[in-house]
Amino acid sequence: MFGGFLGFMGVAVGLALLILAWPKVPTRMPIVKGSVLTLSVALIANFVLSLYLMRHPTAGMKANSYAAAADARKERSQKECNDPVSAFSAVTLEVKRRLKDPDSAVFPWPNDPEVSVQRVGDACTFRVSANVRAKNAFGAYLPNPFDATIRFDMTRGAWVLEAIQI
Repeated sequence: MFGGFLGFMGVAVGLALLILAWPKVPTRMPIVKGSVLTLSVALIANFVLSLYLMRHPTAGMKANSYAAAADARKERSQKECNDPVSAFSAVTLEVKRRLKDPDSAVFPWPNDPEVSVQRVGDACTFRVSANVRAKNAFGAYLPNPFDATIRFDMTRGAWVLEAIQI
């Protein structure tokens, strides 16, 4: 983050130097050929340093960004762990995998009265019960009840199916 800021400031200072060095722009100080060359070299060096700092952050900058990313992942995992709609969505994916014709599956909305999403003991474990309408082997749409227990694994950041019955 700090390297990006330094790079941005370097580009801003470089543009300011360019405006000062540009001979067609009227300035209060007289522009001499030597000062134009000096300012041009300073501008190029500043631009190269800015690009380097933007592309190659220091170890401290990397550690800060890794720590921030880990904190964000942990927060996102904790939020998903407590979300019953996320648990229902994960179960629907698992149920679809087990159907004869998964493309024909029609699931109810998570807030429908026929859907039951209950927390089981652990804060990250849910029991999901509902019906899915899908084609059977003969092509008829039939409601198939399913009951599944799913747990969110905080280390992997993913839902793990513990039991399912269709």
